[in-house]
Amino acid sequence: MGLSWRMQMSSHNSNVFVSYRHADSVAHTGRLVDALRNRYGDALEIFRDIESITPGASIEDTIEEKLRRTRILILVIGPRWLEALGPDSERHAGEESDAVRMELETAIRRMPRCRVQTSCLPVCRC
Repeated sequence: MGLSWRMQMSSHNSNVFVSYRHADSVAHTGRLVDALRNRYGDALEIFRDIESITPGASIEDTIEEKLRRTRILILVIGPRWLEALGPDSERHAGEESDAVRMELETAIRRMPRCRVQTSCLPVCRC
């Protein structure tokens, strides 16, 4: 991975927040997190909701606190990101109750410097 923030790694943990839609890219996000952990080990503290939110804890408060300490936000957008359905089988993208929207709005408020970089996964044409 040619990640530009590699040189920023030092003896302290860098906080990485991974935002994604479960219905769209949970498997790809899992492999991405695995690859980051294999490459950087304990140098990264990675927040991924299904691993990092304590049962019974406030989701909103946890996300707010984690984003406050985040240095790097990775947003995973898959092919059905806008069409992904919520637990009630309704489309939530862009609505006030949309958790990913809340994550992104909070990140924008907390992380004034933003660098956008895009990447695509290779496609197997077997």
